[in-house]
Amino acid sequence: MLPRTIRYDVLRKVEHMAYQSGSIYKHNGTWFLKYRTTELKDGTPVRVHKTERLCSVNGDEHHRYCEKRAEHRTKKSVEPVRDRIMQAVNAARSNGTPLQDIPIADFWEQRYLPYCEEIVQLTGKARKKPSTVRGYKQVSKQHLKAHFGKMTLQA
Repeated sequence: MLPRTIRYDVLRKVEHMAYQSGSIYKHNGTWFLKYRTTELKDGTPVRVHKTERLCSVNGDEHHRYCEKRAEHRTKKSVEPVRDRIMQAVNAARSNGTPLQDIPIADFWEQRYLPYCEEIVQLTGKARKKPSTVRGYKQVSKQHLKAHFGKMTLQA
């Protein structure tokens, strides 16, 4: 895989963007949040539109940041959820670093498998048994790499 390079001239443009609060709207009984963010696509920062489902109006479904497990009949009731999401988006913007994308196969090999093999200081044992890690590696090699290919995760 080719190493990624970040175009810093594009990142400088990102630094000048204003603080954003996002836009909340209701569609088919569900509240959504719409905002723009910068992501790396093939090593180049690109501005993209994002939409996240917040909560349903009738209270059946909730976002992971939703603390109020009840009905959300007004826009004001989902604003705390919006604020938590946008706090992370604006923090990434203020750092001048777009959200990194990492191929799933690379995440698996560079982060998850080392985590599984890591020795926990408190117990002195590995997080996963060697046979489990061996099975994970086998499944990864036989199935996951081919299936996920170049699909990426947002770090």
